[in-house]
Amino acid sequence: MELYGKRLELTSVGVEVAEELLPAYNGDERFLRWSGYDAGKMSLETLQADMQETLSYPGGTIWRITDLAGQLVGAAETVLWPDPESGWIGLLLIRREFQRCGYGSAAAQLLEDYLFSLSGIKKIGLAVLVQNAPALAFWEKRGYLRDEPVKDNHGNEVYRYHLAREGYNLKMRLAADPPLNESRGAEGRGKPAQPARIAYPRARSCRAGDGSPNQQ
Repeated sequence: MELYGKRLELTSVGVEVAEELLPAYNGDERFLRWSGYDAGKMSLETLQADMQETLSYPGGTIWRITDLAGQLVGAAETVLWPDPESGWIGLLLIRREFQRCGYGSAAAQLLEDYLFSLSGIKKIGLAVLVQNAPALAFWEKRGYLRDEPVKDNHGNEVYRYHLAREGYNLKMRLAADPPLNESRGAEGRGKPAQPARIAYPRARSCRAGDGSPNQQ
């Protein structure tokens, strides 16, 4: 299965590509330390076990995230949980060198579009480590509502977030017909009056975007 956007391609993959995806899962040392990996990296065996666990859930899918040039940008995991009417973004991780270039937002949009395209899905949930301020701001900016903090399956304290279909539909309508105080790009589509992100990662140019989505 493949999801195509203007800037990214998401491809569903299996455990057999774990070694290929390892640089993506190890792409943000700070995030991994927050997640309990003291060395700041995940072993291949740990990744394989993590992928197997995700694939064991209903609708469990591992996504390889690449840009239009085929570069490995990150990885994501989605499942249908905790009930058949809910989608869950278990992971959206963008490698450090590709962060703040708009790839997190582009990948999140593709995942949201995919999950809400599934029959019967009424909301999307996810969890964010409580200390991960950039990810908290990222998902709240996308319209997700914060619930009370809880412990995840690994003992980490996280905030759960959810986005109802109604909120998603409103967001899509606003994107199609933006408020008058938003500027319009060359193609006539509404864009917030804020610094634009760069399509491809350049060390000196990719700091204008919003925070990292890396959340679990």
